[in-house]
Amino acid sequence: MLNRILAGAALSLIPVGGVALAQEEAPMPELRVHVDRLAQDLLASHVKLNRVRVRLCAGGSFTLDLNREVDLVAGISIPMPDVPLCAAMFEWGSELSIVGHDGQGEFALVATPGVTRLKLGPGAGHPPLRPLELVDGDPASRSVPRLFAEVTRFHADPDDALER
Repeated sequence: MLNRILAGAALSLIPVGGVALAQEEAPMPELRVHVDRLAQDLLASHVKLNRVRVRLCAGGSFTLDLNREVDLVAGISIPMPDVPLCAAMFEWGSELSIVGHDGQGEFALVATPGVTRLKLGPGAGHPPLRPLELVDGDPASRSVPRLFAEVTRFHADPDDALER
């Protein structure tokens, strides 16, 4: 059963707010991930997400090979097995390009994190994406973006499935 869920998870990377391609109507867990700053002034981003390694609270781990281009400002959701999850490690396949708009105008940031690790659950932190370089805009726009993640449940409705 776990292998079936994980196999489907590798194929069902969806934008936040979308609906996973699932046949069950029971609530399914998903890992929702997005990047933001305190000012909430980011508009879009582009990065390749190679894989996500998830550590189970009961011990052990699994890896999802995704190899997808994603917009972390819009956010992504990754279906997960229905077991307690303690941590995740994101392996990036490219630099993270971010565009935003603050009181000084538009700005562009580039982060080259390589790997980002974070704890899941209550009290989990939001790791900064570093190293970071301001490539366009005002130096005041150098505030560090952070990666946010949470495990939530959603009701999958196959009639509302996203087209691939």
